[in-house]
Amino acid sequence: MPPIPRPRTPGRRGAGAGGASGAGGTGGRSAGTGRSGSRSSRQVIGGASRGGATIGAAYALRNRDTQRLADYGLSLAEFDSLTPRARISKLVALMIGDDGHPDDRAIRRAATEQVKRIVATDGEPPTANEAIKGFVSAYIFQLGLVELKDQITSGTLDGNEALTRERMLRGWIDAKVRALDIDAGPALSANDLHQTAADLAQRAIRVLRAR
Repeated sequence: MPPIPRPRTPGRRGAGAGGASGAGGTGGRSAGTGRSGSRSSRQVIGGASRGGATIGAAYALRNRDTQRLADYGLSLAEFDSLTPRARISKLVALMIGDDGHPDDRAIRRAATEQVKRIVATDGEPPTANEAIKGFVSAYIFQLGLVELKDQITSGTLDGNEALTRERMLRGWIDAKVRALDIDAGPALSANDLHQTAADLAQRAIRVLRAR
């Protein structure tokens, strides 16, 4: 099993096994799920691994698990004095890093959706299964939006058609990802969630390409 992806922010410990390029495309053309030739499956999987690690850290923060947080290079002292909103923002920033690249922003947006549900909810948080599937689905969707924006900028797609594709894209990806079985139950360590997310993303890529 690869090491847990570490925070990429300057000054944090370790650069992270999955953080080399941030994200990648699924290679899909008609559904717009990846910029053809500009990102690889390996990059998508690496981005998913970073998101999965962020979800693992979110569970550790919610449970005030100091050892788990330390595994991610984090501590409770960094978060205890913050408001819930600031706590979420700081966790995502420390785990994902800067969002200067569109692919990094895709990871941040998808991960933030799940971190909010885990850290900020007063009731029961989503299960690990729900959080990982929700993240991977949203992550691939966000990469699809990057593709659509690139096509609009290059003049190969008009705005109206892009809106039509965007409406279809999320539901289609979500249905495909949620149909995949994963083992992210209570017995799975939070430290393993990065690998689970990476594995799910890899399988999702195969399914989306085979459509």
